[in-house]
Amino acid sequence: MGVRSMCRTAFAALTLTLCILAAKSWAADGADKVGEKKPDKSVEATLPRLLASFESQPLAVIGCEDVRALPEKFAQSSFDKMLRDPSYAKGAAHLRALINHEAGMDIAALWPDFSKHLSGPATLALVGSLPGEQKKPISVPAEKQPANDLHIELRVLVPNAEAAKMLQEQWPKPPRGNQSLLTISKLVTINEVELPAQDKVPKWASEWPKGDVALLATPRKLHLALKEWFESSEGMQFDIVALAMESIRGADLEKLSLSMSFAGERIAEELVIELSPECKNAFSRVVSTLRQEPAPWNALLGATPGEMDAALQANCDFRALGPDLPDALQATERFLRGKKWTQTKGYQPESLAADRFEFLLRLATGAFSIVAKPTLAGDVRAIVAARIKNEEKIDAIRAELVKQLENVGAEFDTLAGARKIGEVAPLGALFKGRGIFTAPVIGLSPGWAWLCSSSSAYLDLTTALKTGKTLATEAKQDTFWRANDAVRLQIDLEKVVKIAYAAWMLSGAEPRIGSFKVHPDLLPAPTIFDDRLGTFRTGLSRQGRTLTAYSHSAVPFSSLLLPGVLQEAADTIENTRRATQRVLAREKPDAGRVAPEIDKRPVIEKQPEIEK
Repeated sequence: MGVRSMCRTAFAALTLTLCILAAKSWAADGADKVGEKKPDKSVEATLPRLLASFESQPLAVIGCEDVRALPEKFAQSSFDKMLRDPSYAKGAAHLRALINHEAGMDIAALWPDFSKHLSGPATLALVGSLPGEQKKPISVPAEKQPANDLHIELRVLVPNAEAAKMLQEQWPKPPRGNQSLLTISKLVTINEVELPAQDKVPKWASEWPKGDVALLATPRKLHLALKEWFESSEGMQFDIVALAMESIRGADLEKLSLSMSFAGERIAEELVIELSPECKNAFSRVVSTLRQEPAPWNALLGATPGEMDAALQANCDFRALGPDLPDALQATERFLRGKKWTQTKGYQPESLAADRFEFLLRLATGAFSIVAKPTLAGDVRAIVAARIKNEEKIDAIRAELVKQLENVGAEFDTLAGARKIGEVAPLGALFKGRGIFTAPVIGLSPGWAWLCSSSSAYLDLTTALKTGKTLATEAKQDTFWRANDAVRLQIDLEKVVKIAYAAWMLSGAEPRIGSFKVHPDLLPAPTIFDDRLGTFRTGLSRQGRTLTAYSHSAVPFSSLLLPGVLQEAADTIENTRRATQRVLAREKPDAGRVAPEIDKRPVIEKQPEIEK
């Protein structure tokens, strides 16, 4: 499963669970209190035993320790409050109708009477055999069965046989011809006395992620099973599953776990993904650039302006990209220079030279940060701070930069009258750039280099360094981040989302998730975000072929952002290589792929450790 599509995949996998969480908001007033029970402190030990009732590990399974307590916790979150905002009534109704259509049942209406018969733990699993494996019979009518044995199981714990009977009677029975997920779903009730003993719990279940609700999947196996299902099934085309299948690269990931904890208004998440041993593509090399043991962040934070709306810090080794490094550098240059330059000069031999930016790689240590802040004038002030090697004197580095940048068509000269950093004057561009960096300014100091989007951004930089208002000052009392982070990202959503959302709405762009068009009713009014988004923070680390991302945000699935950026970077590298190969082969490049652009979010290709 490609990480780029994880957000879509997680959405498909967790939809039914989020429906249950939202049931408290959508059910009729007072209806959800029927049979309401207090959380049982023993359920944490019970969930692994419920998972052990599966004959083998499901392809994907969602589990929660006490499904009855989830709606109450979810109701305290800002995300639920946004769903219940009066201005979003039409959108919530459309969302509920969409979910009910895909699920084949009105979950909010079913939940109140259904939940009072539960003991607490519950799981929702996608179960099935891989191609070539022995198919197991399932209790779904023959005319409704898919070509293989892939099906969904809602497995719940009940106190007695009577409760099990009541639940089976309440479980909806899909009519003939129904094309919803209910068609291939079944309810499995497990009596408390039937639970496997603690010593029978398999390793995968005993290592279940901690959280109010969690997802565990084997993406490579899931991809193979779903691929066979879609290739052989003509009448089982579910939109929500097709959405999850888009752009899936099943060979990339061996394991995936995602846990969510509802802590008041915010949602805390932890995502762990393990690359498959067979994954030896651009994505695996992009992941390998992340430093496993990054140096302390203090020096980098002290060189980065504070009081910004978005801040990213990273520590990586660009040379770990190996054969993909030239394509990565070409993609970056084409994005910065634009399509006109790309079409006229981007495929010339000098632009494709592997050593074109070797002078920058020799200086880089791999530690860098990016901060940005939109202004009332509508522009964005952005600053990139990078730790550089300082074996040479700064004057020699400055002279070399001017010479080498001119060789690649980017002329800089001393910016007259500008503030100096120490004794070093900045370099101003003698050309007009595109995007954010319209009038770049380069600042230099022993061991450091800064790229500012404009002279105004350079003024922000020098003011912050002079007054000490840097990220280091802001982070003194911060205990959120982890010491082994290779990437950190913080965004003031209250400021950024409103501006970005308004600009996107005014642009008239068609809202889509993959190839699926988002209905206009689902788009909220900007006021729905007022005082509900707060600050979003997420970090990412690597150990071998395992990535761990964690986040704290007002919206779910935020831990998928940084791994998704890595996937986007890998895709951009591959697209750039294919575009170049087509041009060199004298084939007319596809108009949409001549100059593949890096996503507007910062592309994270990690760099070497910070020098002390």
